[in-house]
Amino acid sequence: MLWNSIATGKYAFHHGILGFTTTDPVTGRLAPVTSTQRRCKALWNILSEQGLITHVIGWFASHPAENVTGICVTEAFPRPVARGAPWPVPSGSVHPSELSTELGALRLRPDEVDPAVLRMFVPRAEEIDLKEDRRLEQLAIRLAELYSVHNAAIAALDRGEWNFLAVYYHFIDWVCHDFMDFYPPRRPHVPMREFEWYRDVVDSAYRLSDLLLSDLLAHAGPGTTLVLCSDHGFHSDARRPTRIPMVAAGIAVWHRAQGIFAAAGPGIATDVLVAGATVLDITPTILRLFELPTGADMNGRVLIDAFMDPRPSDKTIPTWENVPGPHARPRHINVLSAADETALLEQFAALGYMDLAPRGIESPARHNDRENRWNLAITLRHAGRNEEALALLEELHLDRPEDGRYAYQLARCQFHLGLHDEAVLTAETLVDFTPGNAHAHELLANLALDRKDPVAALAHLEAIQAGKPAAMEPLHLLARGRALLQQGRILDACAFLRMAVEADQEEPAAWLAYAQGLLAAGANREAEICAREAITLAPTMAAAHSMLGLALTKQERHADAGCADARAEALNPRLATTHARWPFVAATIDLSADLAAKSTVEPLRIAWAQRRQAHAAELVRLRANVTSLVHCPLKSSNTALPAKTDLCFVIVSGLPRSGTSLMMQMLAAGGLPLLTDGCRAADESNPEGYFEWEKIKRLPEDPTVIEHAAGRAVKVVSPLLPHLPRRHRYKVIFMMRPLEEVARSQQRLRARLTGVTDAVENMIPRLAQHAETTVAALRASPHVVLLTVDYPSLVADPVTLSKQVVQFLGQELLPTFDRMTAVVRPELHRQRSKTS
Repeated sequence: MLWNSIATGKYAFHHGILGFTTTDPVTGRLAPVTSTQRRCKALWNILSEQGLITHVIGWFASHPAENVTGICVTEAFPRPVARGAPWPVPSGSVHPSELSTELGALRLRPDEVDPAVLRMFVPRAEEIDLKEDRRLEQLAIRLAELYSVHNAAIAALDRGEWNFLAVYYHFIDWVCHDFMDFYPPRRPHVPMREFEWYRDVVDSAYRLSDLLLSDLLAHAGPGTTLVLCSDHGFHSDARRPTRIPMVAAGIAVWHRAQGIFAAAGPGIATDVLVAGATVLDITPTILRLFELPTGADMNGRVLIDAFMDPRPSDKTIPTWENVPGPHARPRHINVLSAADETALLEQFAALGYMDLAPRGIESPARHNDRENRWNLAITLRHAGRNEEALALLEELHLDRPEDGRYAYQLARCQFHLGLHDEAVLTAETLVDFTPGNAHAHELLANLALDRKDPVAALAHLEAIQAGKPAAMEPLHLLARGRALLQQGRILDACAFLRMAVEADQEEPAAWLAYAQGLLAAGANREAEICAREAITLAPTMAAAHSMLGLALTKQERHADAGCADARAEALNPRLATTHARWPFVAATIDLSADLAAKSTVEPLRIAWAQRRQAHAAELVRLRANVTSLVHCPLKSSNTALPAKTDLCFVIVSGLPRSGTSLMMQMLAAGGLPLLTDGCRAADESNPEGYFEWEKIKRLPEDPTVIEHAAGRAVKVVSPLLPHLPRRHRYKVIFMMRPLEEVARSQQRLRARLTGVTDAVENMIPRLAQHAETTVAALRASPHVVLLTVDYPSLVADPVTLSKQVVQFLGQELLPTFDRMTAVVRPELHRQRSKTS
């Protein structure tokens, strides 16, 4: 998504590429996104149509190869294969196609990587058991792909005259994701031996990339202008995460928001800091290098400060989309073969940004569609189009109220649109589903501040501190500082806001709030510095430009203040920038809000209420009680049984081998009696026992058997759930586990018990369909309240997940709940997928 914004100067809702994959409308399966799905021209299309010889190598979503004036090599081209395996150049990956054989010969297999190069990265490589540790093999694969792309770029430059080359090197991003965990200084969870092996890999990756850049420039020749950019940075310090969230693209938790822009060459200024560059600015800036006009429909701007002549250019064109040229974009889809498509998807999965195996209850295609809508919503929010994002976020939240990402962003979006009551209600669902959620309390604190209630805000911050008595997070320091500002305690506020910016110098909201505090304290010049820092970090934050205008006005620099105001108004016409309203702005504190007019808010409020009502049959929004979860009809064969009783049962369920035995063990430790008989003894598959009750298998023939479980928790595996009698009520804890892990665990158990095995890849689709149908039925049943528990998350963070279970069942059923986490043994999580 971001690399296509770099190539077009437009947001994703314009260019249409929302992720790595899409859903094939014919087959319903996942498929890689294609260049023909991009809805607008890329830089290489514009330059080709202007008669400039243009090459593009290795770009995301560049397949099939486009009809450029030079050479186009797509991201499907460098995919390596094993030693001796056939390696045809994927169809459509090279333009002109007659160069396929010539360029294909320049690719490198992993086994062809010079061992001396590998030893540059891992000097003690001979100590590693390659059968147990595949990371050295993975590094060879990364190097092979790097050299394949680089060789194609050099070949393109060496073929003769050229004007423009766009080449994407993925190597540093790959290596950082694979090896940054081992970067010095060593963290406690990293084994010393592995730290010593891999500590130099990241630095070596940068050194090699520098050498290849020198090689590229040598072949490019003198007089070449270089533009170097990245779509994000990477945490290499104390902010490195210790685990990856179990969500799509969870590995992005490693990313720093700030990337790199650098340029050198004829016409480029030297030793100048270019402030506020974004991924949207690359294409307009390169068009200026070619003295071509920028499209008025582009969302980016020319980075004027980068030029020796920084005068603004008046060269603009309404749009490049209607400009004809001799090298028009192809409109057909030159599809990959089935084998190449599968291989490309596996390559994307290897990046860690997507998961081909069904996760939880969803098929990969359905999960992908939802995540692409999420990406679109976030992009709309970033562009300030909150009203359009609102409907998408509402839909996502209503579909998955337990997903904290959706609730958090929906509440922020509602807040920015003036839907304050709705934002509070949404934020409270975060607390309902994840008791003690620090982000939820932080959000509620900020919402309280918007309502000018600093006392309530401080109460939420105290709740955070009670749950995490260690040093406060930067965002919590920020909220506390804002609360103190509202109370008029300016100096105390500035002290907290200074700590916030020192704790995270890359958080623009902290710099903005610090600027507000300094301005209130009369430190106008210092406030200006902080406002400019906020703008550098977040160039599209209208509130930061408005704050800069206020700071400049206080210094009587009215001309500069007017420019800042104009920029703020251009970014967000709703934001008050009139300096006469300074007291109002100071009291409001959160200048990031749109300050929507009441006439705009009311229709949004009505629409949100209507959507909630439309979902009422399948969803009850939570406020005070976590057990008011999603509901809906269980298909049952025994609906005719008389309703003699109305009991409530605690059910632990899930696919076999999904962690149900661990949950039963935890409930027992928490003091809830279990219904078990010990018929199946503990064994190597379940060393702590199965916690089963043999008679529950009679449920399809005798639904009344469930009544033996009154007052006790009982395990009911997912195939038996449809046979629960409707005359009772059920609290169901449904264990979720990556289906690859479930399949492998079932395969191993079946082989041990019967000697029969089934291929994992055959098992996963059947498991996915069963799980999706089962959980959908549970959510639809008016007799069921549901809590889903992710097994890998439970093993990794038993404290947080235990709190959810206690909130769900109530402390009266779990009097010794503090003992629950002690039974979790991470070493028993033996079948692990890549996402665990």
